Amino acid sequence: MTVRYVVVGAGAVGGVLSARLTQIGKDVTLVARGGQYDAVRRHGLRVERPSASATVGMDVAATTAAARITSADVVVLAVKSHHTARALEQLADCQSPLAIVCAQNGVANERASSQVAPNVYGASLVIPATSLVDGVVQVFRDPPVLGACELGRYPSGIDDICGSVARDWTDAGIETRTVSDIMSWKYAKLLLNLGNVIDALLDDEGFGGELHRRAEEEATACYRAAQIELPSRHDIDARNAVLSEVGTIGGRKRGGGSMWQDVARGRSQLEIEYLNGAVVAMGGRYGIPTPVNKALCDLAHRALGEGRGPRSFHASEVNLTSALT
Repeated sequence: MTVRYVVVGAGAVGGVLSARLTQIGKDVTLVARGGQYDAVRRHGLRVERPSASATVGMDVAATTAAARITSADVVVLAVKSHHTARALEQLADCQSPLAIVCAQNGVANERASSQVAPNVYGASLVIPATSLVDGVVQVFRDPPVLGACELGRYPSGIDDICGSVARDWTDAGIETRTVSDIMSWKYAKLLLNLGNVIDALLDDEGFGGELHRRAEEEATACYRAAQIELPSRHDIDARNAVLSEVGTIGGRKRGGGSMWQDVARGRSQLEIEYLNGAVVAMGGRYGIPTPVNKALCDLAHRALGEGRGPRSFHASEVNLTSALT
């Protein structure tokens, strides 16, 4: 199956995926905005890796309408979850694509996307990548494997489209395997992502580790109440190992994850409501206390309100200790 990929979102994940698919000869249009659009349109996208760098010229559009989406295209949503609603509104004004692949954190995007396209897929994607400067993405691994992904049809199943996308992504260096229970993988990744706000805002690793552990405990209690089954711990750890097997670029380690990058770039919104906030909402539905996840949501909102930078909070000035008692 030959398709065009329309990648909506030119951050770390969308940038790396677009560049690698382009490099192996796939038809790709990247939908970017603002300075990222201008930089890629004028100069291409520079992809930096531990051993080498390359500038990749590619087709780029400022809007989904300008991308001229057709029923033969596969749209890859690579925007943060708080931008999904806007992206889907724009897609609704286009011809319905063949498929939408949600390459995003959180567990709400697939359901929302199913209102726009007949075929929706979840992608539980791990790429140790960074986007801090317009027109540049960094991926802290070298080929043949730049990242890992589980891919499956929403809400469950595997089909030909799923298999074709998985082969293309694997050829591009994102080792992708198809799974019939994709939402269980998305819920498993949510457990990992509950630590994004800690990584972004706290400078005390010991205290942060305990917070993440307690946040995960609250989430798993909610999962039990909702009868959500997760993959085996062995399979989850094997996938997450991609994050630890990383190199340096220019002698520097990766600074932080996706939320750390948003804080570093001074973004006005964070993905918190779709991560820790999703656990708080689930706890409310099932009557399960979620004080740690609620405290972490409050911390993110405080950081935005005060204009705080990355890792600018210390445990001593953050009212989180009460959540651990």
